[in-house]
Amino acid sequence: MVGGLVMGLLLTGCSLANRQKSGGQPIETELNLPAGKGDAFLYDARIYRDGRKNSVRLDVYRYADSLSVFARGYLGKGVLKGFIRGDSVLAYFPTEDQYFYGRLADILPGTCAAGTELEKLLVELFFRTPDEMQLNFEDLYLTVVKESRKERIYRLTARGCPESIELHYDLKEHCYLLEKIEYSNPDESLKFMAERRRQKLNIDLPAEKKSVSIPETATRIYP
Repeated sequence: MVGGLVMGLLLTGCSLANRQKSGGQPIETELNLPAGKGDAFLYDARIYRDGRKNSVRLDVYRYADSLSVFARGYLGKGVLKGFIRGDSVLAYFPTEDQYFYGRLADILPGTCAAGTELEKLLVELFFRTPDEMQLNFEDLYLTVVKESRKERIYRLTARGCPESIELHYDLKEHCYLLEKIEYSNPDESLKFMAERRRQKLNIDLPAEKKSVSIPETATRIYP
């Protein structure tokens, strides 16, 4: 449930656009990842929310213990720029000129995985399979759906919510990479699906993909 729900919320600007706003900027206006090599992934993502469909290209760059995420809509229109670190998320929405900075638990409903290290979990999904993670899973059930040499499929289910996310990994360049994410809430009012189109491992990441600037005009969104 975590990855699909969070990505669906962020990429649609979800309920974020309707939440409390403030004109102040108590965080740094620019965050940068240090120089060095990392991995790049391109996903085709589809979000269905209340009968409406949005399709985006999702660029994910993993480096050390962080992810940078860039979502593009049709005609290259920017939907989201963001960083995910071990304890926080920064997401900037260029079209709305708004940004969110905080913990993922703040934008999740009710008790869904409330005791789970959500930021670390989301980062870890791009580094290793769920059964290899050294994280707090007290609020999540992990089910191994399939485990073969070429393909591995896992399901994460939240104890506090009747929701789950299915994660598909395939064997590429001697390691298992996140190939596909599938999420749907019980009434299917929110669905998120992403499938990897290509990957480039151990490359010099472009400087513009390691930097997110928040304009002075941007409004911060509070849950």
